[in-house]
Amino acid sequence: MQLKQGDLIRWLSHHRAFEATPDTVRGIDPVYRHGIIIEVSDIKKTAIVAHCFDCEKMNLVILDSDYDCIEIVSSKQNG
Repeated sequence: MQLKQGDLIRWLSHHRAFEATPDTVRGIDPVYRHGIIIEVSDIKKTAIVAHCFDCEKMNLVILDSDYDCIEIVSSKQNG
């Protein structure tokens, strides 16, 4: 997945609840945040700065697709 400036994205912010089995704990009922990529790192192409549309305390977030679950909702078209 190549992240580009102008792409509309969503990422997993947290889970509202968790369920446990004897071996594992996993998140259920995920909460996603949405934003637009405003900068992609020249050094590490998986690191981005995005403007968050539905974050409560911040407008700019730094994400890295190596660690954060980022999905492209709509990609910028050339031209």
